[in-house]
Amino acid sequence: MFWPGLEEKKSDKDSTTGSSEDISLKQDSTLNSTTSGLLVAETYSWKNTSIGQPILQIQTTGSHAVCLLLPPGRHILRFVLNFPLGYNLKICSTTPFIFGDEETVLASLQQESLQFVAVADQILTKLGNCIECFGNTETWKKSSCELHDAHMPYTADKSHSKEQNYEIWMEALYAIMESLIGDSYEKHNLLFAIKCLNLWISQSSHDKTEGLGLDQHVKREVSAATCIQKHWRGMNARKIYHTHTNTLSEEHASVIKILTAFWSSLQSNRKANSCNILRNLLTKYPVLINYFSFQNDEWNKLSFTDYQGTFNEQAPRTWFILLREVFHVKDEILCLPKLYHAVPTCNLHVIDNDTGNTIPEVFQKVVPYRYKTNKKGYTLVAEARTLESVLMPGKWKLRMIGSTDSLPTSVENFNSLLHVKEIRDYYIPKDDCIIFRYLLVFIPFVANTVGVVFLC
Repeated sequence: MFWPGLEEKKSDKDSTTGSSEDISLKQDSTLNSTTSGLLVAETYSWKNTSIGQPILQIQTTGSHAVCLLLPPGRHILRFVLNFPLGYNLKICSTTPFIFGDEETVLASLQQESLQFVAVADQILTKLGNCIECFGNTETWKKSSCELHDAHMPYTADKSHSKEQNYEIWMEALYAIMESLIGDSYEKHNLLFAIKCLNLWISQSSHDKTEGLGLDQHVKREVSAATCIQKHWRGMNARKIYHTHTNTLSEEHASVIKILTAFWSSLQSNRKANSCNILRNLLTKYPVLINYFSFQNDEWNKLSFTDYQGTFNEQAPRTWFILLREVFHVKDEILCLPKLYHAVPTCNLHVIDNDTGNTIPEVFQKVVPYRYKTNKKGYTLVAEARTLESVLMPGKWKLRMIGSTDSLPTSVENFNSLLHVKEIRDYYIPKDDCIIFRYLLVFIPFVANTVGVVFLC
């Protein structure tokens, strides 16, 4: 502040002090009125409409750092930023992570989690040990016990059938073996090699004919059939044991040849084959997932398919169909359809063609829903209305997000070019409450959509 003289300064002491205090108060109020920035990190999932509680919150006017500890596994976090001017966000981690938009994150969620891959690789390693030591009884028994604990982690739980698990395990092995070397060997030889590898002999079932009131002749036939089955089962068991004990037999050489070729094929694409075995095992026996360390990672595993199309120029204040297609579901799946477009007023609806009911919606958006197999499929309809101006041609994209690879599919080629016939007229309120009546004649086997819009 500039002062011209001492006398003037003394005379204006009170007023000068007051002015200084006013300026300082204004500066303090300006600083206090500065809006702070906010960063919130919350758990997110495409399979659920509700958003998790925030696990991290930063509110500051400068720079701030926070350490966030996450347990082992796959986690999806959504960062919400609210800053008045600008921000500079830096994320550092001791483990690799992916940060980006929905396109980037969804692409990585299609892959198996690291814990899933580790368990699958462990099972494949134990399987390889059993194959390599086949013929050495003592070493094979030890390797077989390790393989048993790897693919059957609930050994101490008596509530599950171990025989059922072994049957599913052999089905998973046979499926991958047939896909790899099925063209080079006959199917019954592949199945026999798997039985020898696992030393699998089906357990005898209980006699289900007791108490059925069968006559004497039928009982003798059942007894004879049971006796034949016992002898056949005994011969099969001795043949399987013979491949382990007699290493010079033809059966042993044949089994070794098949198992060696099978192991070489598994090693050629180790990661993919091991994951296929474990995924096939979990698909046939879903309860098994609760006993593995990656059980929480399965919720964040997703698959998606994109369908794209275009729409023509639309006149002002008109109603039109953006897309309409019928999808069929092979297996029950938790799925979410999402529509990306540039139309300001557009709603997506999903209708069950068997019941005619609409899939639940929240705030005019389709929610994640568990779609079941039906006869007529599900119809996806996207309707839109133009405002006061002309809507220029554009593109849209439909994304089907699901929990498994068996996503709903369209039987025919996806068609986005739809023919629309619009009828406009006036109505006068009457006592019979009939607004209009038209007779619509549709060509058979052609899907149609009727929409009614009232302007009051």
